[in-house]
Amino acid sequence: MRKIILLITALCLSLTLTGPSLAGSLDIPVRGAGLSIGNSRTFTGLGVSSAVAGVETLQGALITGAYLKAHYAQELTTGAYNHVEDSMTGLQIGLFNRTKNLHGVQIGLLNYAGNNPSGLKWLPGVNAHF
Repeated sequence: MRKIILLITALCLSLTLTGPSLAGSLDIPVRGAGLSIGNSRTFTGLGVSSAVAGVETLQGALITGAYLKAHYAQELTTGAYNHVEDSMTGLQIGLFNRTKNLHGVQIGLLNYAGNNPSGLKWLPGVNAHF
């Protein structure tokens, strides 16, 4: 049974990585959290998307290849460009990270936290607000 579950998971992941990521998602919830492969609007747990991820609310970790856009995010976002429109609580890792309200740490080539004081909104390397 375990081999069948691993085979289905690998198949779904390979289809997601080769197909357009805006097509939808495969969500596997387990007691209020779980795994989302593709482009899920709201999810708690681990999310994986090949190129583009557009989510309304994320609680957990979202790993995307290129562009992540979310309204609210909590915990971890990774991608080349992470754009959290309203509030990011946790850690952002990417080449370019942007959020209106940061409550945590950003690590990237260029980071923007709109709630930091003037002169500290745009920072290379590491940006933080607690």
